[in-house]
Amino acid sequence: MTELNDISWLKKWNIQKISKSLGTPFYLYNQDKIIENYNLLTEGLHSKINVFYAAKANPNPEILRCIKMLTPHIEVSSLGEFRLSRKAGYQAANIIVNGPGKSKNEIDIYLQEEIGYINAESIEEIKLISVLADKHNWDGKLGIRINPDFNIHDTVLTTGGIPSKFGIDLNHIDNIDELLRIKIKMLHVHVGSRSLDGDEISIFYMKILEVYLSLKTNLLPNLEILDLGGGFGIPIRDGELPLDVKKIISTLNNLVQYDEIDQLFIEPGRFIIGNAGICISKILYIKESKGETFAIIDAGTNTFARNSLVRDQHKIISLSELHNTNRDISVDHVVGPLCTSFDWHQLNKPIRCSSDDYMIIYSTGAYGLTAAQSLFMMRPIAPELLINGDDISVINNEFDPTIIYDNKLITDFPRTDLMDIKYY
Repeated sequence: MTELNDISWLKKWNIQKISKSLGTPFYLYNQDKIIENYNLLTEGLHSKINVFYAAKANPNPEILRCIKMLTPHIEVSSLGEFRLSRKAGYQAANIIVNGPGKSKNEIDIYLQEEIGYINAESIEEIKLISVLADKHNWDGKLGIRINPDFNIHDTVLTTGGIPSKFGIDLNHIDNIDELLRIKIKMLHVHVGSRSLDGDEISIFYMKILEVYLSLKTNLLPNLEILDLGGGFGIPIRDGELPLDVKKIISTLNNLVQYDEIDQLFIEPGRFIIGNAGICISKILYIKESKGETFAIIDAGTNTFARNSLVRDQHKIISLSELHNTNRDISVDHVVGPLCTSFDWHQLNKPIRCSSDDYMIIYSTGAYGLTAAQSLFMMRPIAPELLINGDDISVINNEFDPTIIYDNKLITDFPRTDLMDIKYY
């Protein structure tokens, strides 16, 4: 098995030839790596544990189809992800929908499509789903996402254990099950992302078990599913150690030994697809300014935004460093081409390269293109490629974002005269 951050598989592919044919920047995913990551996370998992791929990590339809070969279950957070999942072949009964702001129209569609699971995140949403479920005669599983009084401390983004739009505080759950026409069957929790501490995750899970058992005994007697969300981290830069997956698997297997838990769900995204993808970008210019050297590459935050916006620094190397070829220049900063000061990828970390080189941004398979500022400055949206063994194919062509403002689309769209409703 290769290391999580290993990209030696890239050496067999002629990046210069691909870029001349396709242009840069582009994303490149490795299907074998996706399968390897999934197997690493699931080897030895108890049969009562279901893995739901978190579509938000990378919703490209070909990626969804690839992962569907590994698990029939998927987690979505929008109607768009739901529709892409259905087109990729996922059965509605195997889909969980999460998110704190589902509209009545969205919920109606989910129920009409007979989605398998819905996790509600507020008391108001629970009541709405209960009414609509009765209207649609929905027989899926209603869950609630809780916001516990504790969290995992090493996460990059914290979404629970603090005042949050996510989940329901435990002291707000009193007697809710008695007010509903549909019973709550599932308890969901997710408090952060990219945790690399297996011990801390395991301790957190055991605390959640206590909450689950207490709620089932005292307030929510119909609970049967514990959904622990995702958040499993991967190393994205030098010095980070990989997650102790065996520790996580052991803890999960221990949880399902409790008779009160019929099924246990996890929702990994980044762990499966993250380090199976990279972003390739061409150096446009190398310039010196006040004693410091900048490599300006053609991928901006419109292509990959996490380094500057989330400040979660993904490793970057030059293609010449990967191949150990001539790299006679040292640059201090790697920045994008956009006309804004926050368009940067790596600051104050020297990289050796050549003037006609390419830069490789590591572990961008998750929250790469899907989390980029794709419409910012109306530059082309990068294409995506997938390697499958000895084959490579384009799974998403470069896209011109200006088409959304195409005059024909604007003039053909039914418009409403707003003059009469302009003022109160």
